[in-house]
Amino acid sequence: MKGPFGVLYVLLVSRLGKASGRYQSPCPLSYEELELFLYEHQEYFERDGRQHLWVSSVSGEGQFIFDNHNYIFAYGDINSYISKLESKGFSEGEIRIPAPHCHNYHTDFDSEEEAVNNEFEWLYSPLQEGDDP
Repeated sequence: MKGPFGVLYVLLVSRLGKASGRYQSPCPLSYEELELFLYEHQEYFERDGRQHLWVSSVSGEGQFIFDNHNYIFAYGDINSYISKLESKGFSEGEIRIPAPHCHNYHTDFDSEEEAVNNEFEWLYSPLQEGDDP
Protein backbone atom coordinates (compact mmCIF):
# COMPACT_ATOMS: atom_id res chain seq x y z
CA MET A 1 0.00 0.00 0.00
CA LYS A 2 1.28 3.42 -0.86
CA GLY A 3 -0.77 5.67 1.41
CA PRO A 4 -1.74 8.06 2.73
CA PHE A 5 -2.80 6.18 5.85
CA GLY A 6 -5.19 6.61 8.73
CA VAL A 7 -4.18 5.30 12.15
CA LEU A 8 -6.55 4.11 14.85
CA TYR A 9 -4.93 3.47 18.23
CA VAL A 10 -7.32 1.45 20.42
CA LEU A 11 -6.28 1.91 24.03
CA LEU A 12 -7.82 -0.94 26.02
CA VAL A 13 -6.19 -0.35 29.39
CA SER A 14 -4.25 2.70 30.51
CA ARG A 15 -1.82 2.59 33.37
CA LEU A 16 -1.75 6.40 33.33
CA GLY A 17 -5.44 7.13 33.90
CA LYS A 18 -6.14 7.90 30.23
CA ALA A 19 -9.63 7.00 29.03
CA SER A 20 -9.86 3.64 27.28
CA GLY A 21 -11.12 4.20 23.78
CA ARG A 22 -10.40 4.65 20.10
CA TYR A 23 -7.90 7.35 19.21
CA GLN A 24 -7.88 8.26 15.53
CA SER A 25 -5.09 10.25 13.90
CA PRO A 26 -6.44 13.69 13.01
CA CYS A 27 -5.07 13.64 9.47
CA PRO A 28 -3.68 11.02 7.08
CA LEU A 29 -0.01 10.08 7.33
CA SER A 30 2.39 9.57 4.46
CA TYR A 31 4.19 6.24 4.20
CA GLU A 32 7.30 7.86 5.68
CA GLU A 33 5.38 9.40 8.60
CA LEU A 34 3.68 6.08 9.33
CA GLU A 35 6.97 4.19 9.13
CA LEU A 36 8.59 6.61 11.60
CA PHE A 37 5.63 6.42 14.03
CA LEU A 38 5.70 2.60 13.99
CA TYR A 39 9.49 2.46 14.31
CA GLU A 40 9.62 4.88 17.23
CA HIS A 41 7.01 2.93 19.22
CA GLN A 42 7.55 -0.62 17.96
CA GLU A 43 8.63 -2.15 21.28
CA TYR A 44 5.57 -0.72 23.03
CA PHE A 45 3.22 -2.06 20.35
CA GLU A 46 4.94 -5.46 20.26
CA ARG A 47 5.64 -6.09 23.95
CA ASP A 48 2.76 -4.47 25.83
CA GLY A 49 -0.85 -5.67 25.72
CA ARG A 50 -2.75 -2.50 26.44
CA GLN A 51 -3.67 -1.65 22.84
CA HIS A 52 -4.59 -2.61 19.29
CA LEU A 53 -3.39 -0.62 16.30
CA TRP A 54 -5.27 -0.24 13.02
CA VAL A 55 -3.62 1.15 9.88
CA SER A 56 -5.86 1.81 6.87
CA SER A 57 -5.15 3.09 3.40
CA VAL A 58 -7.22 6.23 2.88
CA SER A 59 -7.94 5.06 -0.70
CA GLY A 60 -9.50 1.83 0.62
CA GLU A 61 -6.62 -0.21 -0.81
CA GLY A 62 -6.22 -2.20 2.38
CA GLN A 63 -6.04 -2.36 6.15
CA PHE A 64 -3.81 -3.96 8.77
CA ILE A 65 -4.91 -4.58 12.34
CA PHE A 66 -2.21 -5.41 14.91
CA ASP A 67 -3.92 -6.73 18.02
CA ASN A 68 -2.79 -7.12 21.59
CA HIS A 69 -1.99 -10.82 20.97
CA ASN A 70 0.63 -9.69 18.39
CA TYR A 71 -1.44 -10.99 15.48
CA ILE A 72 -1.76 -9.02 12.28
CA PHE A 73 -5.04 -9.14 10.38
CA ALA A 74 -4.67 -8.03 6.76
CA TYR A 75 -7.42 -6.86 4.43
CA GLY A 76 -6.94 -5.92 0.80
CA ASP A 77 -4.79 -7.59 -1.85
CA ILE A 78 -4.33 -10.83 0.10
CA ASN A 79 -2.45 -12.62 -2.71
CA SER A 80 0.12 -9.82 -2.80
CA TYR A 81 0.52 -9.99 1.00
CA ILE A 82 0.94 -13.78 0.88
CA SER A 83 3.61 -13.50 -1.84
CA LYS A 84 5.52 -10.90 0.15
CA LEU A 85 5.36 -12.98 3.34
CA GLU A 86 6.43 -16.18 1.55
CA SER A 87 9.37 -14.32 -0.01
CA LYS A 88 10.42 -13.47 3.57
CA GLY A 89 10.28 -17.14 4.64
CA PHE A 90 6.84 -17.21 6.27
CA SER A 91 4.42 -20.07 5.65
CA GLU A 92 0.80 -20.84 6.45
CA GLY A 93 0.13 -22.30 9.87
CA GLU A 94 -2.37 -22.70 12.66
CA ILE A 95 -3.12 -19.75 14.94
CA ARG A 96 -3.45 -20.61 18.61
CA ILE A 97 -3.97 -18.23 21.49
CA PRO A 98 -3.14 -20.03 24.74
CA ALA A 99 -6.02 -20.35 27.16
CA PRO A 100 -5.87 -19.13 29.78
CA HIS A 101 -3.49 -16.32 28.95
CA CYS A 102 -2.70 -12.87 30.25
CA HIS A 103 -1.86 -9.47 28.84
CA ASN A 104 1.09 -7.68 30.31
CA TYR A 105 0.92 -3.97 30.99
CA HIS A 106 4.59 -3.29 31.74
CA THR A 107 5.52 -0.29 33.86
CA ASP A 108 8.55 0.05 31.58
CA PHE A 109 6.19 1.14 28.78
CA ASP A 110 4.25 3.79 30.71
CA SER A 111 6.42 6.48 29.14
CA GLU A 112 5.68 5.00 25.70
CA GLU A 113 1.95 5.09 26.38
CA GLU A 114 2.39 8.78 27.18
CA ALA A 115 4.54 9.35 24.07
CA VAL A 116 1.98 7.70 21.77
CA ASN A 117 -0.83 9.69 23.40
CA ASN A 118 1.15 12.89 22.76
CA GLU A 119 2.08 11.98 19.18
CA PHE A 120 -1.04 13.56 17.65
CA GLU A 121 -4.13 15.52 18.62
CA TRP A 122 -6.03 12.23 18.52
CA LEU A 123 -9.77 12.22 17.79
CA TYR A 124 -11.35 10.24 20.64
CA SER A 125 -14.36 7.92 20.63
CA PRO A 126 -15.43 5.30 23.19
CA LEU A 127 -14.58 1.62 22.82
CA GLN A 128 -16.95 -0.37 20.66
CA GLU A 129 -18.30 -3.88 21.13
CA GLY A 130 -15.54 -6.32 20.23
CA ASP A 131 -12.68 -3.99 21.22
CA ASP A 132 -11.78 -6.27 24.19
CA PRO A 133 -12.01 -3.80 27.09
